[in-house]
Amino acid sequence: MTKALSKKSVERNKTNRDKKNFNQHSRGNLSLESESDLLTMHSTVGNRAVGRVMQEFQYFLTLVELMSNEDTRKEWEKLEKDVKAVFKGTFEEYLAARIEADQEWEAHPIIQKHVPDKAKYRWMRVRYKEKDIGDVPKFFGSLGTATLGKGKVLLQPEVAEAIEQVRQETEKSTAQSIAVPIGGFVPREAKPGGKPKPGKISEHAIGRAVDVDHLKNEVFSLKEWRVIEEVIGSSVDRSEARWWRDPIGLWFDIDSASKDFVRLGQQLLHQADQGNESALEQSMKWTEKLSRRVRTGFINLDPGLVEQFHAQGFLWGVTFQNPDIHHFEFPIKQRSYETQTTKEPQP
Repeated sequence: MTKALSKKSVERNKTNRDKKNFNQHSRGNLSLESESDLLTMHSTVGNRAVGRVMQEFQYFLTLVELMSNEDTRKEWEKLEKDVKAVFKGTFEEYLAARIEADQEWEAHPIIQKHVPDKAKYRWMRVRYKEKDIGDVPKFFGSLGTATLGKGKVLLQPEVAEAIEQVRQETEKSTAQSIAVPIGGFVPREAKPGGKPKPGKISEHAIGRAVDVDHLKNEVFSLKEWRVIEEVIGSSVDRSEARWWRDPIGLWFDIDSASKDFVRLGQQLLHQADQGNESALEQSMKWTEKLSRRVRTGFINLDPGLVEQFHAQGFLWGVTFQNPDIHHFEFPIKQRSYETQTTKEPQP
């Protein structure tokens, strides 16, 4: 009995020593002998426990290897500020998230299909977990298909059903098919004002937003929108409250602003060409996007379609600080995709 207790005590000490070595990230102390000891210690609790121990052992080996790799340190230092913030701003947090994300990316073809860039998936996985999407493969596999205009898109099932209602009701009221391109699920960063913001996940990445005819319906920065209002000589109430209260009135004001910008903007450019200093000074504020939209206008949405998006509970992106005219999103409570699930969805 005493010998047996002594043996257990020795094994316990070995285990504690191994754990200490892991925490100190000391690769020199992680020998094959300690790995053998771990296997022996856990042989009585079944293959599942042994597998878990080996998985942890491999994790720490990988962690130690990455921490001692100068290229990995340089890679971390080159990451953009917004991406670093995802990992709590520390090199150690980045390494831990990187190992887990890389293992998941390599194990699931459906992730590789939707996010081909492994490095991008590292920070996106953190953001997915913050959205209560712990099992990303399951979430990707759960997306439904919706048709609105040209082509089909992937969306969360509830959103896909709402889009189907938008399509049916719009075609019923207009007696014609919707013939516009539409975009849906895209695992990517957010683009406020049309400018990518690494580290911030888009509503498109969680399958609850659509873009309608994005080539003809513009997204502006707040600065660009203020230039438009300066040219037309009036401001538009683009508040979310206005959208829920008066969707057609909001559409009418945006459509009118587009037409006024084309008319008054071209007059301004003509005056600038004639040497009018005031007009020249004002036109100097224009971006390439504004110079293009002064010829074409910036909205091409049927009011009946906009009304149906409103009726189904979608929020119009024109209400955003950076107005996104082609964007509609479904503000629903997210389903939880927990990590306990093990079934692999098919790509």
